[in-house]
Amino acid sequence: MNKANRFQNLSDALKGQHLPEQVEEKNDFPLVSKKKVKRGGKRSDPNFVQIGVYVNKDLHLEIKKLLLSHPNIDMSDLVGQLLQRWVEEQQSD
Repeated sequence: MNKANRFQNLSDALKGQHLPEQVEEKNDFPLVSKKKVKRGGKRSDPNFVQIGVYVNKDLHLEIKKLLLSHPNIDMSDLVGQLLQRWVEEQQSD
C-alpha cells in the first residue's frame, strides 16, 4: 500500500466511509442517545446577572487564597453574601 492510498483511506474514514478491511459488526442493543446534558450553572439561571467590579490585585489574591480553604464557596457566592449583608444593614438603618 503506498502513502497516497493510506491517506485516501484515512480521508474516507473521516468522511464516514468505511474502509474495505473493516467488518461491520451487528449490535443487537438499541442505541442510547448521548445528548449533552446542560449544566444548571449560574450563567444559565435567569435569577442571576453578571456584574463586573474592580478590586485591588493584592486583595483579589488574598481572597483567592482564602477561598482555597473553603471549597464549598466560590467568589460569586462570597460577593453575593457580602452584598446581601450590606443591603440588610442599609435597610435596618
